[in-house]
Amino acid sequence: MYDGTEFSDNGCYFRERGVNWGGFCSTLHARMSQLRLTRPANEICEQYSAILLRTARERLGTRAKKEKEGYEWWSPALDRMRNEVYCTRRKWQASRRAGGDREKALHDQLRAVRIRYKLAMKGC
Repeated sequence: MYDGTEFSDNGCYFRERGVNWGGFCSTLHARMSQLRLTRPANEICEQYSAILLRTARERLGTRAKKEKEGYEWWSPALDRMRNEVYCTRRKWQASRRAGGDREKALHDQLRAVRIRYKLAMKGC
């Protein structure tokens, strides 16, 4: 049964470069041909998953896990600033249809917010 070690929210930890895909496919095909389709659906699914994971472990190998997830320089303040840029940009985009002084004011505000955000990222 699947133990949850190979997958994460970010995807699969199996290697995908420099592997013998032909060998993986042929081994998987040979093992899948032994799958008993007369069993209940939940058993077939468990067998299918087990065969797939066993073949992937043997033929592909696993990547080393990262010690740290994400960026160490990222902070909640940068996240707030990113969100501020996003919201200001959306307001400016909505105001472009109407044009006029409001559009210009929001565009100037967007430029200022973007500059602050970029400077804050460079300072990290």
